[in-house]
Amino acid sequence: MIIISLTPLLQPVNTWNWLAPDGTYIYETDGLTIRVNGLDLPSNRPLIMTNTILQPIPVIELSDITSMIDQTPIGSYEPRIRKTGEEIIINYLDQDKTIITKTIKPTKNGAEITINTTEKDITLAIWSWYYQTIQGRTVPSNTNINIKPTNIIEATTMNRGREHTVTIETSPKPRKITVYSDQNAPNKLLLEYNSTSVTLKISVQHSNISPKLRQLTLPITAITLATAYIILKNKIRLKHKKPREEAIKAIIIAGIIIRIILAPITMHVWDVTTMQEALYQYTTGQDPYKYVVDVNKNLYEKTGLPLFYEGFTYPPHPLYIFTPTYLLYTLIAKDPTPIKSGHKFIQLDLTYPDIHLFLLLYKTPIIIAEAIIILILYKENKIAAALYASNPYPILISSVWGHFDPIVGLLLLLTAKTIDKKPIIAGLTYGLSIMKPYTIILAPLLLIHTLRKKTIHKFIAGAILPAIPVLHQLITNPYFIQSLSYHTKRQMGGANMLNIVHNIYSTQYILEVSRVASIISWVIIAATIIWLAKNKTPIKKAIVILMLTYLLVAPVNNEQYLASTLPLIALTDTIPILITTTPITYAVFNSPALLYFTTPLFWHHTKLKQAWKQAEETWIRTFQPAYPVILYTLGAINALALLAYTVSYIKRKTKKI
Repeated sequence: MIIISLTPLLQPVNTWNWLAPDGTYIYETDGLTIRVNGLDLPSNRPLIMTNTILQPIPVIELSDITSMIDQTPIGSYEPRIRKTGEEIIINYLDQDKTIITKTIKPTKNGAEITINTTEKDITLAIWSWYYQTIQGRTVPSNTNINIKPTNIIEATTMNRGREHTVTIETSPKPRKITVYSDQNAPNKLLLEYNSTSVTLKISVQHSNISPKLRQLTLPITAITLATAYIILKNKIRLKHKKPREEAIKAIIIAGIIIRIILAPITMHVWDVTTMQEALYQYTTGQDPYKYVVDVNKNLYEKTGLPLFYEGFTYPPHPLYIFTPTYLLYTLIAKDPTPIKSGHKFIQLDLTYPDIHLFLLLYKTPIIIAEAIIILILYKENKIAAALYASNPYPILISSVWGHFDPIVGLLLLLTAKTIDKKPIIAGLTYGLSIMKPYTIILAPLLLIHTLRKKTIHKFIAGAILPAIPVLHQLITNPYFIQSLSYHTKRQMGGANMLNIVHNIYSTQYILEVSRVASIISWVIIAATIIWLAKNKTPIKKAIVILMLTYLLVAPVNNEQYLASTLPLIALTDTIPILITTTPITYAVFNSPALLYFTTPLFWHHTKLKQAWKQAEETWIRTFQPAYPVILYTLGAINALALLAYTVSYIKRKTKKI
């Protein structure tokens, strides 16, 4: 953990780095950070920020949304972005014809921006939050004033309690300069030109704070957490009181009811959109895998960067599971895709009341899977069933989030329970579990176990059936393997100690670090398999240990991954409160405040939507400066909690089931 916390110090500076997944270009110097936004954000603005020991503070930006060429917003044209030496060049196209070219070049104290076009009517909007003075004048709120056209504009700005002095040199001189104010203060300068070419030199006075200084917070955090772990690892003991059987039944029923109530009004917008997209394509004869490949190809054409679109990149089994309820939804509702622009959140639009029906029916297979898990646990250990039914973590992943990891959890639970007595069934359920590709790590362990039991032929026979559609795709669909291969190109992160991604602006660098971390993780996983096999660890316990090891060392550990192992943990031990609490805490900040999941509840009414946005803005304004450190800290805490539980789980005797 301490070693990985040092890697951000080695990322390149004083050069253009690109940041996935939207292809934002970032240039860091001592004192300043320049961002040129990518495709998924509202504008390809050059945003100049000043460095602090936490997050950089936005100072000033040139907006594509409100800048015009012949009264047409620059942002309405199709951008093509490329890096040439120290310059970022953006060509804006209309039907494959370049209408505008924008060049951004970093300078010692800011950036030089040149705009060339075929039209003479250019209007540039330069925003700040907020301008304190312009040309030495204080402009009242809710006021628009004209100032004398000049080649040099002096201004002071204020953001997050920091005042900055900004100088804008413009060539040629604008024919008109207007200052616009909202209810708080002036926030926009509008420069109008009668020219086909404009150059702006924007300079910001700043302190020479090195971006390396910001990265020192990570090793300090890592050392602090490691010390706390060593001190506290043997002192945390959480015991559950044994409730009465009537209370257990009431808790279980309440847990299922809560899932049903939350299902139609919550969702993880990106993940549920991905499944809606894939189900619509699959049921209308389109190829979801080709769509993913085409989107990635389109992103590359626009940016020249190997960007990865996180669409449907799973084996086809989830489509088979969710298609029946999706088809039922299409028979009842009018809109087959009630989530519009879910992968571009700023443009999100939901169809009411269809969205509620869609979410309820879409999540039904997940909730049914959890009900079966609870039933299996109830037959073996009633307290474990009640704890699983009422624990906020599985409720978050299944009913609120809407991801299908709990289905994988049921399949692994059935695999562990049937592998000795019904190896064919175990092969079938395990083969289906590979709908989440990370369960492939269990294959060597299960094959070794069935080989010793002399039932390997039955286990493989059971696994053949779910393998047929995968083999069919491999043979007939050239896009299938290409789509799944994107998993190997993901950068590390999530709720783990490798979560440094928010502290590194160079995706090229983070991918190199991720490759090293991936090699190390596979070595550790292989060593764990050998150790488990050599010690003849009981298979249920061995599966749990290996999955926990994966969660600990895998380059990517998203909040929902634990859901695939939790049912088997509950069967062999109990529901560990600590390791189910830490990923929820991470999700609270990653979401943020779980507001992201509540959009179906608030998006149907303008006032409710506005209240939602105000709550989100308040949360972000409060925590955003420290977000990279917060997310790294929470990821490391989750990893340490997993480590402590894994060590104690290995030491304890597994309950005889």
